[in-house]
Amino acid sequence: MAFEGLDTSEVALLAEGLHRLREIKVQAHEEIVKVPGHDRFTPRDFGIPMIDSLLEKLDVAQANL
Repeated sequence: MAFEGLDTSEVALLAEGLHRLREIKVQAHEEIVKVPGHDRFTPRDFGIPMIDSLLEKLDVAQANL
């Protein structure tokens, strides 16, 4: 994944936003699986593993800026 044209503060802002989005989605997943009949939902249904993957890529990008 390329981040040409982005400076360190922009990449940091993207990471911050993704961290917050992850928090919200984890909380939503935790709440929905408490509802009877909704325990079949997984973190993947909420995109949490994809966010984790993007955050790892942003960490690498920040290290290389």
